Amino acid sequence: MVQKLIVYLLIIFLGSINVYAQHDEPVSNVGRTLNEVKQEFPNLLFFGNDKDGEEYISKDLDGGDVSFHFVSKNGIIVKEFLKSQDKDGFSVMMFNQFCNTFIGKYKWALQNNTATHKHFVFTRYTLDISLTEENGMDTMLFMYKRR
Repeated sequence: MVQKLIVYLLIIFLGSINVYAQHDEPVSNVGRTLNEVKQEFPNLLFFGNDKDGEEYISKDLDGGDVSFHFVSKNGIIVKEFLKSQDKDGFSVMMFNQFCNTFIGKYKWALQNNTATHKHFVFTRYTLDISLTEENGMDTMLFMYKRR
């Protein structure tokens, strides 16, 4: 649980760093090269292909339930997402914290706001924060996707 908390704090920190360009938008890896991302995530592994390109994954090293995913097309990141799955409430806590943080900072970009899905539209990408539950397993997705 301590490592999950460290990952959680790191994500909040990285997610709150701003680019002071167009409308003070959050930073994402969308648009960066796959090689640049591999330098920051040295344990990045090829996961498979999806409709948007080649998917790579970086799993929690302690075998936890948090993973980072990157989709690359022609060597450029077109989608990145953080995925958390558990039965102990950690994903729900992450969803609530992400929603509170991003709605507080980027309410102007919020286009869809339901209880379990938030959709933001920025200049270069969209951001979706969602929470689903199936058979007692909560799944939180925090996804940037190129527009």
